[in-house]
Amino acid sequence: MAGLVPMATVMATRKVNAWCFVCSLLLLILAASLLMKCSQTNKNIYPNANSKEQTRVTNAVKSSNRVDDASAKIPARLCTQVDIDRHAGTVLLTTTNAGFLDMTENMLHSIKRLRICPNITVIAEDERSYRRLSALKTLHPGLHVQRTNLGATTSDRLRVYGRTYVQFVKRRTHYILRFLEDGYNVLFADADTFWFQDPFPDFRGNFDIAMRQEVNPASLSPVFCNGLALYRPTENTLAVVREWVRLLNTTHKKTMDKDVLNRVIQKRKPNLRMKSLDPGRYPDGRVLRDKGWVKKQAGRSAVLHFSHIFGYEGKLKKFKENGLWLL
Repeated sequence: MAGLVPMATVMATRKVNAWCFVCSLLLLILAASLLMKCSQTNKNIYPNANSKEQTRVTNAVKSSNRVDDASAKIPARLCTQVDIDRHAGTVLLTTTNAGFLDMTENMLHSIKRLRICPNITVIAEDERSYRRLSALKTLHPGLHVQRTNLGATTSDRLRVYGRTYVQFVKRRTHYILRFLEDGYNVLFADADTFWFQDPFPDFRGNFDIAMRQEVNPASLSPVFCNGLALYRPTENTLAVVREWVRLLNTTHKKTMDKDVLNRVIQKRKPNLRMKSLDPGRYPDGRVLRDKGWVKKQAGRSAVLHFSHIFGYEGKLKKFKENGLWLL
């Protein structure tokens, strides 16, 4: 039987080979499992290029409806007290109630993104708007919110040119006069304004009141719009505003404040020094009849006033259609 391998040796060899096969199979299964986990991890850490592109396109579409993606962003760094003190002698004043609160907030955001850092005072005509705006003060350094000292009004959204609306808007003259008598320049802005650039450089020079004219500046009887106006605390200005307040409280109770103001201005000429703001820099809502105006002209403008657009709903629609709604 020489040359034959003993049966015990053959059986031992078969067992070793079987164990080697089993071990190899287990190693292959383990390797495959690890490979799948690594692949899944890489997908989570490194999204594929198509996913990145889809996100980029989605964001681009969203931002295309804004004035400009870079300019529409609210700056990360808030205004400091040093920044605010640069305009310490001027109060940016507006008034609101709950019915126009979102429009007021939109205006505040349009100012904030420019980082002008003015001293802003909002007179809240009702308790709801006072509480809401007071809660926003930490987001808008330089913002001061005051309750009206003339008695709270309705929180409703008022019909433009209605009796209650006329009484509502004429209260602003009292607030303007109060700050002027305290020695401040008063930059009054209606809540339905959108700010593209810093307007303060345009208020240099020798004048009493600066406003935009509604008609050709060469007109013999210019009509000024007080929706955005700078009042300096000069004797001429104080005389005009005091007369304005007196007439609105007596003989012109049912007349719009702008109409009465223009009568007083005409009466006070030529001593009153009026500055007409450039209508290209301070356009009104009529420019939005051109659907491409924001893209073509907004970069040249400082403040757009949504006058000549009737009613809250009409204004809101135009804000949104033109990518000027920041809320």
